[in-house]
Amino acid sequence: MSARPLEEHPHQTADTPGGDLVVAGVSKRFGGVPALIDVSITVEPGKVHALIGENGAGKSTLGKIISGVIEPDEGSLTLGGRPLIMRSPRDGLAHGIVTIAQELAIVPGLTVAENVLLGAEVATAGWVRRRGARRRFRELAHRVGFDLSPDVRASTLSTADRQKVEIMRALSRNASIVVMDEPSAALSGHETAVLHEIIRSLAREGNAVILISHFLSEVLSLSDTITTLRDGRLIRTVDAERATEDSLIEGMLGRSLTSAFPDKELVDADATVVLDVEHDGRVGVDELLVRKR
Repeated sequence: MSARPLEEHPHQTADTPGGDLVVAGVSKRFGGVPALIDVSITVEPGKVHALIGENGAGKSTLGKIISGVIEPDEGSLTLGGRPLIMRSPRDGLAHGIVTIAQELAIVPGLTVAENVLLGAEVATAGWVRRRGARRRFRELAHRVGFDLSPDVRASTLSTADRQKVEIMRALSRNASIVVMDEPSAALSGHETAVLHEIIRSLAREGNAVILISHFLSEVLSLSDTITTLRDGRLIRTVDAERATEDSLIEGMLGRSLTSAFPDKELVDADATVVLDVEHDGRVGVDELLVRKR
């Protein structure tokens, strides 16, 4: 049984478009240093689109441009064929785009329900309608299958449950695109498994999920599409089913893993000894034996 439609709140717009998010020719510089150079991607509804690359590749910068945190210097964004002009995260919210960052924005002293509906409270003449807020919270929890008490203080929650609160807050604002920046970096194995199912459920609901992650096994397990960035440039975008860890590493590094870390060549045990050192006396040196290759 599906939940009833969510009530409108200040961040919603009645004409928010759906459809593909298209990033076209986006570039960004910080103090003259390029962070992104002519990057173009298309993010589809109901899909998990991963952004991968080494540190400094431009992943987080692209995620922040998509969510309205920063503006591009060049290029454009469209959603459902309509131009997106965003100058702040609030503009992103108005278009149904939210970010769940590695550092969660939870208010510890508030309850779970108060955190979920923060900034989107159901109010009449300036008074918060608590009964309506609790009903809305339970509709959201049922919709995504989260077993969270609305009255528990957020300070008592595990990291995984705090992420659930962030996700419910995103959905309470009718988010259709969720940007997740390194969401599993601080999670335990069990919490990561829970998060992965949450990401899959978001995609099943028809949301687009942009996953920024260093964990390639996670990316391959969750993603439908994978975009690789290197030094601010787009290297390739591929279907996840056509990718392997080796191919992703090669795209990130610009060379194969074996060329970066070649296999060690073993020396025959009966090779001629060219250097033999014993009891050198220096810290860390006890015995050294070098044989001729």
